[in-house]
Amino acid sequence: MIKKFTLLIAFVITGFVYGQTAILDFEPGKTYIIGNNKGSSPMIAAVADTDPLNGANNVIKITKEAGAADWAFPIINQIGSNPGGWSHTAGKFIQVKYLSVNDTDFNFQLGAWINGSKQTVNISLGGVTLNTWHEIEFDFSGIADGWANRIDIEFIGAADNDVFYIDDITQTATSILAPPPPADEWSFDFTADTLIQDNVVGIPVKYTSDLEIAANGIKFDIWCVSGGGAGLWSQTWIGNGNNWSTLSVGTDQTTTIDSNVNSTTFAAYFDTDGYLKTKAELVASNPNGHSHATSGALPTNYYYELRPLASGDANFTPTPPSTFGNSFQEKTNTLTVSGGNWSTDANWSKTTKPVEQEDVVVPVSMIVTLDEGATVDNLNVVGTLNISSGKSLIVSDASTGNITYNRTLTADNDPTKAWHLLSSPVSGQTIVNFIANNTLASGTTNTDFRGVANYINDGTAWNYYLVSYAGSDAFDAGKGYSVKNNAAGDVSFTGTYTSGDKDFNISQATNNSNLTGNPYASYINLGTFFSDNNATDRLSEATIWLWNQTLNGGVGGYEEKMSGTDAAFEIAPGQGFFVSSGAAVSNKVTFTAANQSHKTDSFLKSENSRTEVHLNIKQEDLLHQAKIYFIEGTTKGFDNGFDGSMFSGVNYDLAIYTELVSDNNGRKLGIQSLPNTALQSLVIPVGVKATPGEITFSAETLNLQDGVKVILEDRLTNTFTSLNEASSNYKVNLDSDINGIGRFYLHTSSKALNLDSSISVENISIYTSGNNTLRVVGLQQDNASIKLFNILGEQVMNTSFNSNGVKDIALPKLATGIYIVQLETESGKLNKKIILE
Repeated sequence: MIKKFTLLIAFVITGFVYGQTAILDFEPGKTYIIGNNKGSSPMIAAVADTDPLNGANNVIKITKEAGAADWAFPIINQIGSNPGGWSHTAGKFIQVKYLSVNDTDFNFQLGAWINGSKQTVNISLGGVTLNTWHEIEFDFSGIADGWANRIDIEFIGAADNDVFYIDDITQTATSILAPPPPADEWSFDFTADTLIQDNVVGIPVKYTSDLEIAANGIKFDIWCVSGGGAGLWSQTWIGNGNNWSTLSVGTDQTTTIDSNVNSTTFAAYFDTDGYLKTKAELVASNPNGHSHATSGALPTNYYYELRPLASGDANFTPTPPSTFGNSFQEKTNTLTVSGGNWSTDANWSKTTKPVEQEDVVVPVSMIVTLDEGATVDNLNVVGTLNISSGKSLIVSDASTGNITYNRTLTADNDPTKAWHLLSSPVSGQTIVNFIANNTLASGTTNTDFRGVANYINDGTAWNYYLVSYAGSDAFDAGKGYSVKNNAAGDVSFTGTYTSGDKDFNISQATNNSNLTGNPYASYINLGTFFSDNNATDRLSEATIWLWNQTLNGGVGGYEEKMSGTDAAFEIAPGQGFFVSSGAAVSNKVTFTAANQSHKTDSFLKSENSRTEVHLNIKQEDLLHQAKIYFIEGTTKGFDNGFDGSMFSGVNYDLAIYTELVSDNNGRKLGIQSLPNTALQSLVIPVGVKATPGEITFSAETLNLQDGVKVILEDRLTNTFTSLNEASSNYKVNLDSDINGIGRFYLHTSSKALNLDSSISVENISIYTSGNNTLRVVGLQQDNASIKLFNILGEQVMNTSFNSNGVKDIALPKLATGIYIVQLETESGKLNKKIILE
């Protein structure tokens, strides 16, 4: 007797809405019980878990224990109140999201208990992409109305230890999803002797006009070659006997086989990429008695082979009849010249350049230069394939042989200039060969150093390779390097095509900066990169840092790109960049092959209509810049993806940055985004690092409202200077080093400011600098007092002081916990919560 498993997990329901609404999304506040149709091991166990792709999402994890039978399936019971966690009358179509970890072919059966009995719908799935969420729909429209409080989840035919996830079981009144693709989709090459072997897709042929089947047809045997039913299955025709059959582009055409050939049918159709494909629909039993009454493709638990009949058969036609004319083209496109460009049609066997879904062959001794973005199905390089700088290649299936990717670099005799952050867009390029095959710059102090270095965030920063380096290691996929060429021109990376998803390990050490890079010979989208790496504590902020040769008067500098402001930005092949690691253990960044695309080389190009202020500082030959964006919907606090920290992985001789207007925690921002509604009344703390001597402030504005002034305040000299007037600037001599905030503030205001202008307490920030110091930022020259209270309301500190900009206050020895700071100035009072850890 099967003993039902009772209670594993239960949650409290907060409410339920019928209709096109998720019955269960497994988030807190939903009532359900997970059980099992067997109740003891081995079983197909289900437990509440988190989404393997998004840790913030709750899902159900299903594992088939070793030896578990298909009928030991999970049960999701007592959905909401009883009877009826959901109403069958509210919709007879159920959608389920699922993710398979390690099985691509299986039957997904959903059992819904309606009117007290179980109703099942089974869907055969094949070629499922692993570790990707899919959605499937089950049709219960033929079942009478009733209620259900239980759903059975069955993965029939799953192997031991297979793992699946499900989420968002949804009920709708009408069908909203297209049916899944057939488990087997076959392609025909009418010039090949064996069209399909062991369920492997053969070489498709591309149409140029409607297909007309020859009068004598093409006859094949269908053989079952494995799965227990080996032997002749049936004989069939493509074409209807001796009659003509025309297949129109874009429509399914079915040819019915003579009734004496086991009632087997073939459906032939064109898919969306323009290639003729077929699927078999078997409705009879094979000679060994295996019954397969299916409505779709061949059963997934058998493998089949289509074989042409023996050449002695009167109906055997090994090549297309003459009536086919030029209706078909070979899928393979072969380079036919000893050297030339990819984009030149005449260089290829099909007299047109390769297109998507074609296979490309570069024969021995042949050389081709890829001078555009190209996608191919399979690539076989026996000769030489060079990819020009900024161009891109995507191989959908398999690639063999080496490719060479070139990246054009600038050069400068100044050892501090013309450095480039690069990553290898190919696999297998060794460091030794990269140094030998490229003309890299030599060191000035130590001439044995070469212009290639990796970055280690242990305090040593750049680690340069010697010309004598003899290691066998290759450039790691996804790892960035700094490269300097001896002369302007290309550096080349030679290796195999990089395919599949790639991970690169990152960490927090003396700083959080990690140099990574695009591992593909194609572009990747920045917004998608951040989406692929949004797991908790993966990145400390949604910012990357790119080295921009044009910044700071041509010296170069790091430029921030963020998820909120730069989601459309495309990272070029071979482009290196920094990320800031979060606190996750065994941390990494992930590059997904699905994020590849062809774009124009967009390195650091952008166009926008937002209001911006670029605040510049200059000291002798050194320049640096901070940016302020005004964007609707942002706040005065930290907006991840819209505020970007100044790069922290290097030391600065001269730097300028801003800090948050509200909820300041000392973060040094290279870019700060603020609400455009506050444009006329902001006071922004400005941080400066400089040595003694004259410094000059200036500003550039974009799309600034008429009448709004950008004013720099110097609280040490008690001056206000408008910076958005023509050729305006503010110069000041420093008697000593300066490194921090408190002296300079940037105002955006529609009126002139002076010493009598009152600063609202809302523009004052209070935060801890370590657990022993309280920092107050934004005060005018004024008397002020600070009181500190614990959560019981007891006063634990009271002090008065005079400040002009920033004040650090030593805290008494206090227990960890939450405290309330009360600041009182002549401008008003401000209460702020702080946490001592």
